[in-house]
Amino acid sequence: MKEDEMGLELSIVLVNYRGWRRLGRCLEALGGLGELPFRWEAVVVDNGSGDGQLEAFRRRFPWCAFHESPGNWGFAHGCNVGAGKAAGRHLLFLNPDTEVDAAALERLWELAGRHPEYGVVSCGQRDDRGRDTRPYGEFPSLTNLTGLHRWVRRLWCGRGAGGIEGGRGEGGDGMIFPDWVSGSLVWMRREVFEGLGGWCEDYWLYFEDVDLCRRVREAGGRVALATGVEIRHNHGGATRSNERIKALTKWEVRISRHVYMQRHFSGWRRGMAQALLVTASLAGHLVTGMAGVLLGFVPAMRVRARIAGHMLGYYAGALRRGTWLSPRSPTARRAGWGRGWADRPSSPASGA
Repeated sequence: MKEDEMGLELSIVLVNYRGWRRLGRCLEALGGLGELPFRWEAVVVDNGSGDGQLEAFRRRFPWCAFHESPGNWGFAHGCNVGAGKAAGRHLLFLNPDTEVDAAALERLWELAGRHPEYGVVSCGQRDDRGRDTRPYGEFPSLTNLTGLHRWVRRLWCGRGAGGIEGGRGEGGDGMIFPDWVSGSLVWMRREVFEGLGGWCEDYWLYFEDVDLCRRVREAGGRVALATGVEIRHNHGGATRSNERIKALTKWEVRISRHVYMQRHFSGWRRGMAQALLVTASLAGHLVTGMAGVLLGFVPAMRVRARIAGHMLGYYAGALRRGTWLSPRSPTARRAGWGRGWADRPSSPASGA
């Protein structure tokens, strides 16, 4: 460890893919934090943007450590690379489309230090219109797999706060303890992160945060979110930039749900969950996909047609290879059959 890295308390890790404008705003906010009661650093992993902007950002933000990944291997992989380059005792995984202030960081620091039982600490988030983004949720189950399942459950059981244990506490911080929090802001002690083996690289995009929180809870830790502490999160930088990426990311949500169920469901529940999700996908996306082909002059319908194409290709590949993994995931690449997919220039995978 370098001398100037000794005593570092916090490493802020960001993963970027061609989201330079939003990353610039995020780093400007970090650069303007002023004096904090702990030493910190910022580590940015660029997921192979390959657009010539990286060197310009190195010059613009010389206090930030930039590292380039050889390809777009996903959010989880980028976070693991960043954590490996970081020197802090605490790790803050932060989306590049967020903006944080000193008050929020100091409060999160205090909460993490005072509560070692918190395996993950997060906070409230609002978008650029001031709307609460509710960056948390409940674990997938047989009662919430699809929109239809969730609608039936609400009809039967009412709304309620699914997946939140124990109510609120911690005075003005409004602590809640959900099943999982969004990967857009995840604060962890390094020993907890390393004890879990880091982020799971079976995922290329989405659900890696749900998986991480599941493992934290299974290891005896708590997932805590301070609703009284807030940051700004301007969603959608890399995942909504054009029709191709919209379709890709919408389908990757479904792929990652399959991966999650394979990892965390067992016995008859696993088989039933996978069958229900396949059935829901085929029933929904085949119909809308055919409509998208007929109504291709409407941009939203073209996206639906693309989603149907992704679905058919994925399920055919899953049958052929005997795995639910996305061909874009790092695990698939290491197995050899996913090579090349994650290097396409349209790939988003820069945040949660």
